[in-house]
Amino acid sequence: MIKSIFRNLYASPRLKFLEWLSGELSVRMAENLKLIKMAPKDILVINPHDLSVSSLLRKTYPKSKLWRQSVTLAKIRPTLKSWFYGLKSTPFDGDGDLNSAKNIQFDLLWASSWSINSDKDWKVDLQIWHEHLKSDGLLMFSYLGPDTALEYRHLFQRETLMGLDMHDIGDGLMHSGFSNPVMDMEYLKLTYQDVQVLLNDLQSLDLIAPVLEAREKATLQQALEMTRGAKSHWELTLEVVYGHAWRVSKRVSGEVLIRPEDIKRRT
Repeated sequence: MIKSIFRNLYASPRLKFLEWLSGELSVRMAENLKLIKMAPKDILVINPHDLSVSSLLRKTYPKSKLWRQSVTLAKIRPTLKSWFYGLKSTPFDGDGDLNSAKNIQFDLLWASSWSINSDKDWKVDLQIWHEHLKSDGLLMFSYLGPDTALEYRHLFQRETLMGLDMHDIGDGLMHSGFSNPVMDMEYLKLTYQDVQVLLNDLQSLDLIAPVLEAREKATLQQALEMTRGAKSHWELTLEVVYGHAWRVSKRVSGEVLIRPEDIKRRT
């Protein structure tokens, strides 16, 4: 039954978009790996939609063991939104299953297209990830920032559409015990010729309800037509935030960590 549901879900245009997005962010994240000197023995991938990430990491680290999380029935709730966030452990071609290995720690934890918004306790994720990393282990992640879909903000009744500001995440990493967090950001702009495709992608990002009545859909399409103006296409901005941080060994007694932002110029 579960396998059948997976096939049906992944046949939908919405989840195809999420799979594409997650894969694109993985490729962009992987560009930073050549700057990092490490030979991870065990890698944990937390990625809800990218089914190709295993081959990408195998190419970079052919001797590493890849681990995944299994889908459990306890995570499945009868709403479409729960599928986006509950199936955070979509199976991929991994060597090991996290559920079969207790108390294991990893050298590299990879979380591309990390789902984070105002309704999610993201600080808990950071704490759990810290616990699952070895000393000197590396966390790498990406997520969509708050400027995502900025063009259509006036159409949605939400204060925060997507993820938190990357400075808040950086502070959260420090408070969770990580060291030397590095945050970066870029904008990706997608263009659309078909308003229905745009609607599907906005639904994929959980900015629009997954099911719309005919009247609601017509009203929204009319509003989107007005946003297009004189252009022959629609645009969708994605704010992509990248981050990485290390779990360092416990500091020796008497050692003090001073963050750059805590240093004030004397006047």
